[in-house]
Amino acid sequence: MDKLIIVPTYNERDNVSALLDRLLELPYGLEVLVVDDNSPDGTGDVVLDETPIGNFGEIEGPPEWIDRTAQRLGVNTRQYITSNYATLFLDWKKRSHSKAKQMTFQEIGDSGPTL
Repeated sequence: MDKLIIVPTYNERDNVSALLDRLLELPYGLEVLVVDDNSPDGTGDVVLDETPIGNFGEIEGPPEWIDRTAQRLGVNTRQYITSNYATLFLDWKKRSHSKAKQMTFQEIGDSGPTL
């Protein structure tokens, strides 16, 4: 991780998506960490994590809350991914036969993910 941007949020549901889009479009290979302070507007309920190997929805909170939120979003428990990103990256490398050494957009290249 060369460049990490930490984005603190509170009641920014209507703004955080556009901000993340702009940050990730920059040509600097940024990684972004959103830290939400339990916003009552739901800012941090679900974050779409766009990675070079695919997009993942992160739902964080107590297990019962995660299950309720996933159910409201139509996500079945069989679709849960409980692996960390290092494991996901290594699994992707095996499937795609990629020679990438890091899970960065620059390293993966413009061809996009092969899932």
